[in-house]
Amino acid sequence: MATSCIISLALVFFFHPLIILSTAQPSFVYYNCSLGKETYIKPSAYYANLNALLSNFTLDTVIDYGFYSSSFGQSPDKVHAQGLCRGDEEPFSCRKCLNDAKTLLPKLCPYQKDAFGYYDFCTFQYSSRSLLGIYRFPDFSHNFNNPQDAEDAEHYTIALNDLMRSLKSKAASGDSTFKFHAGYKIIGDESETTVYGLAQCSPDLSRRDCDACLGNAISKIPDCCENKIGRRVIKFSCNLRFERVHFYDD
Repeated sequence: MATSCIISLALVFFFHPLIILSTAQPSFVYYNCSLGKETYIKPSAYYANLNALLSNFTLDTVIDYGFYSSSFGQSPDKVHAQGLCRGDEEPFSCRKCLNDAKTLLPKLCPYQKDAFGYYDFCTFQYSSRSLLGIYRFPDFSHNFNNPQDAEDAEHYTIALNDLMRSLKSKAASGDSTFKFHAGYKIIGDESETTVYGLAQCSPDLSRRDCDACLGNAISKIPDCCENKIGRRVIKFSCNLRFERVHFYDD
């Protein structure tokens, strides 16, 4: 059986808004096969349910807000899946991202009942446990940063903290279909330098859980490489990102 695996791409890929790869199917920026210890065999009821769920996962083209959640089968072999696109993605590119994810993740995490994958523009996960409305693994986060330091660390930190607090509050106040906010903050009183950021929760989270998830993600920023000009913090129920370049679509 497959062993647990965690992977992240090199930083050079992380800071480019688009990654052009030689194959038609892109690679995950990050994936995790170690969410649980439960495994399945082939053939089995769970394997059949997983295939059935994945094959129909994005067929509902009425969904235009970037969040898919569905289940298939009966307990104890029921499978749950969720897909979340970044809030600035159009429906077509959202479904394309999720279709890539649902194809690739089972290949990377064979025999694992729980798996999670993160692209630049979407996240996808499936599990033997219910996902809807659940703040998953609150203590877990995966983060990586741009190695470059901010030139004016004091003003940069002030601007970044203000931006992150604002994004967290606005994202958490979203409704049950959309908990996402992106924006920017000018660094210093007269500077033309700007920091851009986004914060997003799975929209099925409560406002309280979204606020807690993003608050936990923000608290990770000083843990490693404080004053760096870019960073992502990936959690299973939320994520955030900030850069010195305008990386999102207005």
